[in-house]
Amino acid sequence: MGRLAVQLVAGGSGVKSVKVTYASARAPDDLDTRLLRAMITKGLIEPISSVFVNLVNADFTAKQRGLRLTEERVILDGSPENPLEFIQIQIANVETRFAGAISDSGEVTVEGRVKDGVPHLTKVGSFEVDVSLEGSIILCRQVDQPGMIGKVGSILGE
Repeated sequence: MGRLAVQLVAGGSGVKSVKVTYASARAPDDLDTRLLRAMITKGLIEPISSVFVNLVNADFTAKQRGLRLTEERVILDGSPENPLEFIQIQIANVETRFAGAISDSGEVTVEGRVKDGVPHLTKVGSFEVDVSLEGSIILCRQVDQPGMIGKVGSILGE
């Protein structure tokens, strides 16, 4: 999800502030997010850096680039058996390549969850979606008129 979020930002190297929200029915002390944080950080930095980024050096590399990542845990009603209901990533004060991903407050927001063991994108900005995060994803906006999807498909086919 970090990789997707940073790709929505125009000139991704301008990313300086990221907020990650973990929503769970578990108590905050019972939710270890260190590995998730490292994976999100790696995804944020890798596409915009020439440095090799892995789970071990992700936080260090982020700090070197001046990236500030804050975390918030939100407690939800529900079964504590499911470790996380969703993860939301917000990148503040940026321009975006996909206008629908940006909120009124100028943040790019993506949200996702794990369904049946597979990561899924569930929200891009204000748009609710349900897309598996396996393979490639194309986000596009077009005028809602007959034949537009066919034109997009033809362009992709070429």
